[in-house]
Amino acid sequence: MKSKHCSMSDRVGIWLFCLLLAFVLASTLFLPVPASADMGPHPSVYVYFENLGEETCYATLLCYPGDAEPPLIAYRGTPESYRHFVGHNDEASDDDNYEHEIWQAFVDYDDPDDYDFVQWWFKVSDTPVVDWLYWAPDSFKILLYYPERNGFASSDICERYAFDSYYTVDMSKTDLSVLQKGDGSVAYISSVKKSYPYPWGKELLSLLARMIITVGLEVGVALLFRLWEKKTLLVIIFANVVTQLALNIALNIHVFYHYSGAFTKFYLQIEVCVFVLEALLYCLVLNKFTAKEHKQLFYVAYSLVANTISFLVGIGLAYVIPSLF
Repeated sequence: MKSKHCSMSDRVGIWLFCLLLAFVLASTLFLPVPASADMGPHPSVYVYFENLGEETCYATLLCYPGDAEPPLIAYRGTPESYRHFVGHNDEASDDDNYEHEIWQAFVDYDDPDDYDFVQWWFKVSDTPVVDWLYWAPDSFKILLYYPERNGFASSDICERYAFDSYYTVDMSKTDLSVLQKGDGSVAYISSVKKSYPYPWGKELLSLLARMIITVGLEVGVALLFRLWEKKTLLVIIFANVVTQLALNIALNIHVFYHYSGAFTKFYLQIEVCVFVLEALLYCLVLNKFTAKEHKQLFYVAYSLVANTISFLVGIGLAYVIPSLF
């Protein structure tokens, strides 16, 4: 009767190997990445306005003092601090004097929380959205200016909750009657809501498709390694279902809080973790179900080949069929 136990040297070898991989992975997580100020995507904030009406209206995001990134800075009364950025330039006024009046109105606005106007504004009565795509502030207030009333509407302090944050403002719930005096009065915007435009149904279908592809690939590799016992394949399928769920949850959280350009590096790091976990599981369990006993390094080799193929196919599909990811 054959023994189902591996030698002590095999066990020590596999544990050292996995520890080495874990160390390499941990090192990559903390390596500094050289970057310039303008390299790669930047955090963004989108504010969508509903029920603005027909009145001319401009909007900006007031930033927490010192939070804005150049060239978006507060005007400090010096030529060096002067900026003049208008969002949606295709719809901006051709009258430079009029635009300067709008700029001056925002500059003169005295925010009670000392948040700064960083000299970028949008004509939202034409295009009802503020798409703040350049270094969106972590903390901000939404400020509207109505030149015909010479009045403002301001929100409470908002926070950027993700790499790309979305807000919706229903202006029908804001009382603008307080602006009738034309003296720079301020109305309170009470209907600022976070939006989460996340297609859960599509993501669940994509997750199911990815899991089927991954399980199919790894079962196929198992058959090439002559691991064809029913219980062995069930263990492999179970391991992949669990690790794929964890992997996809981690990837979605990562993309939610970071830009998509970092996807490949993080995907590789998570796949290394999956490989280590699956290799350990196979080394501890599979010899109980196989007709032929294998050394632990055999299962490490299987896990390495299967996960490498799965990773490469996944990256390829992400570029060929991005809707799958």
